[in-house]
Amino acid sequence: MPDFLEALNQEIGLRRTELEEKVDTIYFGGGTPSSLDIKSLKLILDSVRNSFELSDDFELTFEMNPEHIDQEYIEGLRKIGVNRISLGIQSFDDDELKLLGRQHDRKRALEGLALIRKVGFDNISFDLIMGIPAQSLPKWQQNLDQALAFRPEHLSIYMLSIEEGTPFEHAVKSGKMKAPSADLQAELYRHTYQILCKNGYDPYEISNYSLPGFRSKHNSAYWKQSSYLGLGPSAHSYLENTRSFNPPDLKDYLSKLKEGILPGRIETRNSANVFNEFILSSLRRSEGIDLEEFKDAFGKQELNDLLVKAKTFIASNELLQEEGRLFLSLEGRLIADQISMNLFLDDDS
Repeated sequence: MPDFLEALNQEIGLRRTELEEKVDTIYFGGGTPSSLDIKSLKLILDSVRNSFELSDDFELTFEMNPEHIDQEYIEGLRKIGVNRISLGIQSFDDDELKLLGRQHDRKRALEGLALIRKVGFDNISFDLIMGIPAQSLPKWQQNLDQALAFRPEHLSIYMLSIEEGTPFEHAVKSGKMKAPSADLQAELYRHTYQILCKNGYDPYEISNYSLPGFRSKHNSAYWKQSSYLGLGPSAHSYLENTRSFNPPDLKDYLSKLKEGILPGRIETRNSANVFNEFILSSLRRSEGIDLEEFKDAFGKQELNDLLVKAKTFIASNELLQEEGRLFLSLEGRLIADQISMNLFLDDDS
């Protein structure tokens, strides 16, 4: 841990000139940042504050799991400036949590949420997963009811994806577990969208909902393709239209920084990559594609071509064109990837 903290501090110092604008968001995540004690977190934040200029209303999110919550630690987070907590709850059903391999149960999740609120946090987000095997609509509704009873400022709701090579994939292929049908997945998504909108949540991104004024500034920056700086092993950055990433191997990361060498590698992007990322990111957001912004970025001819490709989806009301924007309807959200791929440029263009 001391070697990691020293290397991270060194990387922060070496990269202090890479962000010219003020920092609007800081996000501790992508693993278990709660493995760090409060003293170590404060050292990192002090280094960030000394190296970058922060906005007056910056958002500082800390990602953690319910099993790591205790009052002293939460109070410590608040004292060092954390103003937003993102909690990996995933489900309020004990059977589903066991199936997902989580270390907490429903009781621990609810106790953790209550404690975070008691300490004074008024910007709380948590994750839920729908489409878990054996999950029916009524069972999923119980998760939504519990979420709405707590009323977090932000909810991230993801459809379970069964990745190649995982125990889930093996269980499905062997017949031990049944994956939800596409029809059930669509029903779960529609139901969730309608219930949360009815309860005052803004479906501002395909998988994210917020109460007014509580959109995630940090994740919104990704979808708007704003610049961001990633620090630490495996961290990715996007600066001046260039992507780079640090090695995932901790030893590699530490050894390079010990030599005073930045560990990042740059990803080469062609014009098709830039175009396709713009389409994919923009369509994920409720605002969709700003057509004037698109024309300024890619030209009038590309705009005309885009609208021709979009005609079929506009005719089926899966894409809506209103007030200078092209955005997904509720039905369009169900096939967002398919729509994006149909609007993409070929990589060799």
